[in-house]
Amino acid sequence: MKPTETATNYDAPADLSPSSRELWKSLVPSRAKTPGRTAMICVALRALDRANEASVILSREGLTTTTATTGAVHINPLAKLELEHRRQFLTAMKSLSLEWSADDSR
Repeated sequence: MKPTETATNYDAPADLSPSSRELWKSLVPSRAKTPGRTAMICVALRALDRANEASVILSREGLTTTTATTGAVHINPLAKLELEHRRQFLTAMKSLSLEWSADDSR
């Protein structure tokens, strides 16, 4: 769904994860009465999906990386990406006055 389209049939965008589609189904019919709110929910859920994807990779790779040539240890760049996308999600949810629980994100 494009951000300017309305959700008259309440179908979740195809690119959302299954958990985000469930959140979409629980939010959009009752809490997205305008195209703007629908677009914000869509942006929020896409950010949540990106954060969750980064989290899965971080779980596998670890929070730090080591430079092969110098042996220097650095924070994994995905940690910042995960944090930024979670902030985007929470900011959008707060701006829409929507409740959210961490149990809902996975």
